[in-house]
Amino acid sequence: MTGNLGDIDLRALRQTLGCFVTGVTVVTALDGAGAPRGFTANSFTSVSLEPPLILFCIGKNAGSFDTFRTCGSFAVNILSESQREISNRFAGKVADRFAQIGWQPGQSGAPLLEGALGWLECTTEERIDAGDHVIVVGRVIAFRSGGDRPLGYFRGAYVNFGLEQKALYDLRDHKLVIGCIAQQAGQIMLCRRSREEGWTVPNSALAPSGQNPKGALQSLFDRLGADIKFSFLFSVFSPPGEDSEYVVYRGGFGTPWQGANVEGLEARLFAFAEMPWQEIKSRQVSNMLRRYWQERASARFGIYVDSPDGGQVAALDGPPSSWQKADPPRPGKEGAVSHEV
Repeated sequence: MTGNLGDIDLRALRQTLGCFVTGVTVVTALDGAGAPRGFTANSFTSVSLEPPLILFCIGKNAGSFDTFRTCGSFAVNILSESQREISNRFAGKVADRFAQIGWQPGQSGAPLLEGALGWLECTTEERIDAGDHVIVVGRVIAFRSGGDRPLGYFRGAYVNFGLEQKALYDLRDHKLVIGCIAQQAGQIMLCRRSREEGWTVPNSALAPSGQNPKGALQSLFDRLGADIKFSFLFSVFSPPGEDSEYVVYRGGFGTPWQGANVEGLEARLFAFAEMPWQEIKSRQVSNMLRRYWQERASARFGIYVDSPDGGQVAALDGPPSSWQKADPPRPGKEGAVSHEV
């Protein structure tokens, strides 16, 4: 959906801004009475290394706005994957957000939360009025980082990166094939070397050997003249008869693409109604593509990992569930699923 500057649909704008994956932080400080205050923020970014500057944004209607409008110092606590409840607590209307929360004062007294992936303690450098928010720029005076996984946020929901990291870690000693389900306007790219070999998703095994899998896949896209932007992990599986593990991502085209035939390799775009199901290279690839269309129609994606009991799908938020192959519902109008990738 698009909007004009003179007539912006704020709900649609919020959805578009939600396409940007962020981390989650809790910004803390002491108020004028010396009491700890804090709020959940994903509007945080680094600004400069020399001098070391960061910034966050706070809404003028926030309950702790007066504290951060006047404080001389503050801390940014970068939350780990296990701190989802802390994020919710500091985002909600809780009388005492620090009750039963482990923390210790930093150099300035600003609360540093236990279990945070990292924290940065800052003196306030500058405040900039910006619409219904204020941008607070801080100079870093102390910091620390840990080795846990981050808490992510995407389209109004938390993102769990744990399964992707575990899958890639478990596969590090195997022959790895990196693939991508690349979408353009309701169509996906499939490739094949010959009719006998069958269609499959573009992957590093289709490229000349001698490169690492990610580099080989990028070389394949370069040969095909396809500008692909990678998104989330979608599937991990092992085709029968192959000594390889496939790790397949989702992706989208940065610029329009019409198909290509290069050096014995054919690549085309297929809409759902045109999918050559009988000519797909393997059962696992076929099942993966059916699941892709099914999840695309419902706009709710997960990560599939193959296993002897039929595999599991872990949603970006929530527990894994068993995967049962089903014919995907036919996608409706493009606008109904246009927010995919």
